[in-house]
Amino acid sequence: MNTKHFARPDGTFLGSYGGTLPTDEDAAPFKAFDLIDVSDTPPEYGDQVWLFPGWGQSPGASRIRELEWQSGEMAIIANQLLAVEEEAGDVLPGTRKEWLSYRTQVRLWHESPDFPDSIKRPSRPA
Repeated sequence: MNTKHFARPDGTFLGSYGGTLPTDEDAAPFKAFDLIDVSDTPPEYGDQVWLFPGWGQSPGASRIRELEWQSGEMAIIANQLLAVEEEAGDVLPGTRKEWLSYRTQVRLWHESPDFPDSIKRPSRPA
């Protein structure tokens, strides 16, 4: 059985079909014959969009990646604030006040309208 992968004309991924083609009901509001066979390059995630050619990023995967970054960054901030308070030698640039402000930005990152665009992440103090 050969699995086929299809995208709708608007680029949204329809699904994968083994042995049979999707029906017009599956493809709604398009006709099944309007679908694009993307079997040569199936998407990694079901929420990716076909960009004629190639797949766009997965919004779901981007959200997961940014939440992982946020969690890791919060741990770095906690260690940095401790180092600043103890006047340790391995302190990164920035004052305590700057790191506290950064902590607030990172903590609220998932609520930002720019989330999950990694280019628009909060920046560490310099």
